[in-house]
Amino acid sequence: MRRALSRLFAMDRVEAAAVFLAALFLFVPSFAPIAIARAVTPEDLDADRVHLGAPCSLRARGLPCPTCGMTRGFASLSRGRLDDARRYNARAPMVYGAFAATAALSGLAMVGAAALMITRPRRRPAPSAS
Repeated sequence: MRRALSRLFAMDRVEAAAVFLAALFLFVPSFAPIAIARAVTPEDLDADRVHLGAPCSLRARGLPCPTCGMTRGFASLSRGRLDDARRYNARAPMVYGAFAATAALSGLAMVGAAALMITRPRRRPAPSAS
């Protein structure tokens, strides 16, 4: 752990920029479902006032789908309704927690990397040996 922290503080601007981009690529897909779930209500989804995608092809064939009800579960969790979320999809709280943790940690990494990019000097090219 100590070695990892010393490596983190030894980063220059280019390395910090790479960490920022990697964190951004994790943040966007993990935060977007939470933001969308906050924007819609489970009642809107149930009443078909909001359509976020095509109907489930597995359910249409009569097969069980592990993600059916996940959007409504996320929307319920965004409003603090844990029992409703479990009713829509039993895995929704666990998946929502994973998304929220990924968004939070990658957001912190982006803030840390941005701070390093601001405070670190640019990398100087090595002098040519001519």
